[in-house]
Amino acid sequence: MAFVATRLAARAASRSHLSTALRASPLLCNAFPSQQRSSFALEPPFLSANARLGAVRTKVSERALRRKNLRKMKSQKGGKVPMLKDTLRKLYMRTHPDLFGRYPEQQRANEESYKELLGILDAIEKHNEFPPAKTLVLPFFLKTPVEGEFKEVDLQLRTTGGACNTLVEEALGQFFGECGLPQAFQWGEGSWGKAVGKDAVENSNLGFDKEEEAREKARKEAEAATKREEQIKQSAPAFNPVDRSAPEDHSIEKVLNEMDDTLQLIAAMPFLDEEDEQQRAIKVHFEQGSGLDDLDAQGYTVKAGVIQMWQGERELNAVIKGVDADSAIILQRILMHTLEIEKQLNEIIAKGIDDEEAADAQNK
Repeated sequence: MAFVATRLAARAASRSHLSTALRASPLLCNAFPSQQRSSFALEPPFLSANARLGAVRTKVSERALRRKNLRKMKSQKGGKVPMLKDTLRKLYMRTHPDLFGRYPEQQRANEESYKELLGILDAIEKHNEFPPAKTLVLPFFLKTPVEGEFKEVDLQLRTTGGACNTLVEEALGQFFGECGLPQAFQWGEGSWGKAVGKDAVENSNLGFDKEEEAREKARKEAEAATKREEQIKQSAPAFNPVDRSAPEDHSIEKVLNEMDDTLQLIAAMPFLDEEDEQQRAIKVHFEQGSGLDDLDAQGYTVKAGVIQMWQGERELNAVIKGVDADSAIILQRILMHTLEIEKQLNEIIAKGIDDEEAADAQNK
């Protein structure tokens, strides 16, 4: 109610006075770009042998269906499917026990879950072993933008002691999706290899990846040949460039820094003057054009939350409901800018009213 009263009081002032206040706000001044600043069967024990055979066929069909779903998920990814280690790195940024020093219960749960998960993955990826038969429910706590509040996601993992990579990949993919991460991933080279010893047999679950492995091998061979040619051309001692640049930073902190001007503009939408041509163009771009859709196209679900803020919502939990962690952080930044703009505008308007009352008193 206080916000509505403030808006009504502001509109009671002259349009020119509000436009002056908008331009006087340092946060809004920084928001405008430099040029135009726009743009889931029970089986009775008396069943016949044929019935039991049917059950075996059903299990085989289920496994084939799971493999088909995994192939479909990978083919629909669009771009390159990330390596498992890259997806785990993003998971670490949100669940690593070191981030929960002030919360021992969540820290201990994440430590124990990581110990189980990494033990299984080490056997698969580093030791050419099949993981032992287990059925696990591993709880992970994810940090949220709200201090002291966490999202709990359970990794429900079942291993058979044999070649069960489809089961494991399916469980990890579902878990990653619930954490707001890509579901499809690639195993590291050498994972799920042959069993050790004279009884070694090929893992039949890997058959559907053979063509992709062949293409990847050919691509690597072509890249190696190209690299050798470049090395021959650059064999002179005086020319031996080395890339010492740091790895590209894809963290949400970098995204916030690069997009801060745009986020300030989004926060300022309800306060812009439609009679000003430049401000009106910015409002049209975000309110009627593709401004918010461009953010959603980058993988951030922010449009619904932003519209709630424009309509007067100021509770963080309301505007971030149902979105992933990165989108929630972006919405939190927009809300911070909105509150700061309101504070500055209220101060400017209050000062202007005081000055006008003082001037009226002197004229009397």
